[in-house]
Amino acid sequence: TTCAAFLNAWLLYSGLAAKGIYRIDRVLLEDIARIACATLLMAAVLVLGGAWLEELSTLGPLWRGLRLGGGCAAGAATYFGVLFLLKPAFLAHGFRRPVADG
Repeated sequence: TTCAAFLNAWLLYSGLAAKGIYRIDRVLLEDIARIACATLLMAAVLVLGGAWLEELSTLGPLWRGLRLGGGCAAGAATYFGVLFLLKPAFLAHGFRRPVADG
C-alpha cells in the first residue's frame, strides 16, 4: 500500500505539473526537510525508549497503559518540538499556504 500511495502521489503531481497547475517550490522543499528531520528524531526517541517498554508483558494493565501513553507522548513532544524549533511559524500556520492566483 505504501508503494501505491507513492505512485498515486507521483501521478497526481505529474498531471498537475504537466498542466502548469502545481510546481515544487523552495518553501515546499524546506517544509519536507523540516518534517523529515522531526520524523527522524522522533523515531530515534522511540527506538531508544524501546528498552523502557520491553517489560510491558510483566506489568499490570494500568502501568502498561501509562508506559505506552508516555512513549507516545514522548514521540509527539519530540516531533512537534523539533518542528517548532526549526520554524515556529510552521506550527502556527500548519500546512496551509496561500494559493497563488494564475
